[in-house]
Amino acid sequence: MIRPIIPFASAGMAVATLAGLATPITAQILERPPTTAPTIMSDATPPAGVTTTAIPAGITVSWQPVTGAVGYTLCRESPPGSATCTPLTASPLPATTAKYFDVGLAPGGSHAYRVTAWRADQHHGTAPPVAGRAGDVPAPGNLRILEDRSMQSTAELLLGWDAPAYYATGGRQANAGTFRFSGSGLSAPQLVNDTRFRLGLNPGDHQWQVTALIPDPAGGWFESPTPATIAYKAPGRYRLVALGFKVMQQATEPVVETDGVGNEVYAAATVTATTTTLSSPVVRTIQSATFGSTGKGGKEFPGRIQAGSASRTGGLTIGDLVPAGLSLGAPTGTVGTAGFPLLLWEGKLNDQVMLVVHPTLWEEDPDHAQFATWRQLVEAKAQGAYGSDQYAVNNIMALRDRELPTLARVGRLFSCQDDILNLSWTGSCRAQGTDRPLGLKPDAPGTAIWEDHFLVLTRAQIEAALQGTAPRPGAAPGVIVVSLIDSGLEAKARYELYLKVERLP
Repeated sequence: MIRPIIPFASAGMAVATLAGLATPITAQILERPPTTAPTIMSDATPPAGVTTTAIPAGITVSWQPVTGAVGYTLCRESPPGSATCTPLTASPLPATTAKYFDVGLAPGGSHAYRVTAWRADQHHGTAPPVAGRAGDVPAPGNLRILEDRSMQSTAELLLGWDAPAYYATGGRQANAGTFRFSGSGLSAPQLVNDTRFRLGLNPGDHQWQVTALIPDPAGGWFESPTPATIAYKAPGRYRLVALGFKVMQQATEPVVETDGVGNEVYAAATVTATTTTLSSPVVRTIQSATFGSTGKGGKEFPGRIQAGSASRTGGLTIGDLVPAGLSLGAPTGTVGTAGFPLLLWEGKLNDQVMLVVHPTLWEEDPDHAQFATWRQLVEAKAQGAYGSDQYAVNNIMALRDRELPTLARVGRLFSCQDDILNLSWTGSCRAQGTDRPLGLKPDAPGTAIWEDHFLVLTRAQIEAALQGTAPRPGAAPGVIVVSLIDSGLEAKARYELYLKVERLP
């Protein structure tokens, strides 16, 4: 016997319709109201193209609209093949509807759905059941350190993440608002009603997990099967030193050769310790004593250090190592603030701190007036520029935002009048009676361009250099080679300056 199904001609009739749907429905069986004898109708069309899609803790059911349909009803078999198909719609869905969000389901559960299309004359067609699986709750995204105070007196971190989206009742999209935070340093997992969590740091390395929770209509929570995780490495102590340099080609400047005989060179570096977000920079410049006097007939100037024993007239000549006998693979030993190895920076580094280093070698002719002006301008500009997100006019912005495959990153060329720090250089870069940096290239007549080999060093880059796996390793693990070449004009010289990064206990 065919059981009649009451159509939905009125609001009262709609309730009766749901009562009829509570009994098993046979697909493709069309019935008329019980006012007449049941008749199988052949002209009612069931929905076609019924599909299911997993969503967090739910399933969406979609179908193709049926021409002439005035509404749709759905029921769910849990699990598929069950004798009971539970109605899901308190009243028929509008004719313009072609999707239903069945939410609040346990992730991973399987269900089957029957979709019925109703016509105005109460005829209806039911599609065969289509099965689907409720999706998992996504893990929080982009788990990251927002603020790192691990190197302050009260060590703490602020972590943040992105809330995953899910569908609430009626297909309304919402974001998870509750999370479980667990891991190192916590006696018990913490429920967090935010996408941020601040925690105090204990010494050592750590790992934390964040799980997204969305409400279960039956009570409790549905949660991510796999939480978001983040590993944290405690700050380490590192040191950056200048080991020395080698004369690859001797300069041939008449003015240089008449004041102290041969080449006289000192090393310097401006070092900025800042964060990867360019904030709170600490800037300092280190300058060595001058190397190049041997006392063999040249003028003697105070503060010069004997070197260049291969030269017959004094000063530095091709092949000279400063200090003599320099070995790049040997232990650094005691560092100093005037002679080599020259201490450029020492301190703690975490993953949000970086060093921006401008290493230089300078010809001394014979005072330091030009260098003093350069130092003041570089330090002042670096103090502001490396602490501002408005530094887009300079290369450091690109170096900060891009993963360039080099350890020693080379800045663009700039002239004496307009360098990468937008300095106003009032003197000449040429060696006529004043200091000038090595590494000049010809520009216009009477002017030169200096190639600034500035470095951007993070802890990851330093560790790669120490392992000898950096993209541009030096002559030994941890060594960075800076090549300084003069060409054109009367300045023709080539030097190699050797820097070294070290991990300290």
